[in-house]
Amino acid sequence: MDLIAALVQGFWVIVPAYAANGFAPLPRGRRRIDFGMKFMGYDLLGRGKTWEGLIFAVFIGTLCGITEIWAYPYLNPIAMENGFSLQKLTFWSVFFVALGAMLGDMAGSFIKRRFRVKRGDPVLLLDQLDFLIGGFLFASFFLEVSLLSIIIFIIITPIVHWVSCYIGYKIGAKEVPW
Repeated sequence: MDLIAALVQGFWVIVPAYAANGFAPLPRGRRRIDFGMKFMGYDLLGRGKTWEGLIFAVFIGTLCGITEIWAYPYLNPIAMENGFSLQKLTFWSVFFVALGAMLGDMAGSFIKRRFRVKRGDPVLLLDQLDFLIGGFLFASFFLEVSLLSIIIFIIITPIVHWVSCYIGYKIGAKEVPW
């Protein structure tokens, strides 16, 4: 498999995760997922993880995935003309990729709280890859994802993440530019 095919195929699978992760902060919810519970004296997840954000993120990620499902009959022939194919996605596959991304993000927050990292403070690579790992992990239950695609996205996602976070900060969707 060549790099371009792996990039396109990986992107095709992970779009719902990227969308979910990007839109999670927008609702600025109030209902904490951890209900304010503590673990070892510190927040379980923190006030930044809300039900409103989770529901909105999974909804938007799933909606983007549904758009891919709709576009599949038009885009797969183009991919096939270039020597590869796109996977046929289902509602459940895109839903679980979006949900997996959010659960990965929550796992990252849980880890950060255990190391007493304050909300909004950056942790190199954990902040950029937690959602991606969750998305690919959940995708693996429904879809085939090549190791090359995963490696490509592990390399490019931190760059994409930093750029998108900075844009989110500039438009007021995020409190910090990371």
